[in-house]
Amino acid sequence: MRANRQWTGGVPPYGYRIDANRRLVRVDSEWHVLKMVLAKFMLGESAYKIATQLNDLGTPTKNGAKEWTRCVVRQIVRRRGK
Repeated sequence: MRANRQWTGGVPPYGYRIDANRRLVRVDSEWHVLKMVLAKFMLGESAYKIATQLNDLGTPTKNGAKEWTRCVVRQIVRRRGK
């Protein structure tokens, strides 16, 4: 599966979904949030502050959790840095 560039399992990263061919496909609404998170982090805002702002804006999480946490924001930043 990996050789065919197919998703091998688990929850897809924020900003993506899995299509019928098991490939990662960009989710535009999540990409908007993703770009905002990365820009704020690059400007030196803390993960906690970014999570609070996302909660204040009522931004939905990937998994339907009640609110954003600093740990999730850090995961997003770490994954995008690879």
